[in-house]
Amino acid sequence: MRPALTINFYGSFNDVYLINNDVNTNSLTLQQEEVKEVKWASMYEIISMIDENIFIPYNKNYIELLFYLKDHTTTYLKK
Repeated sequence: MRPALTINFYGSFNDVYLINNDVNTNSLTLQQEEVKEVKWASMYEIISMIDENIFIPYNKNYIELLFYLKDHTTTYLKK
């Protein structure tokens, strides 16, 4: 499987994979050093959390792009 999107920045990169899978967040094992909390959220909830400084300060257009790709990409893994 190839990433749906790759973002390059100063000496590093982020690969974004779109996977359609029903996951119970209680079943996840979080990496304590990297993940504080996990929950399902809509695009509008994430943008609101960015505004409230309780989410990674991503550009809001980036969040909108990810949700657009989720809704309009048919080549991602479906389970």
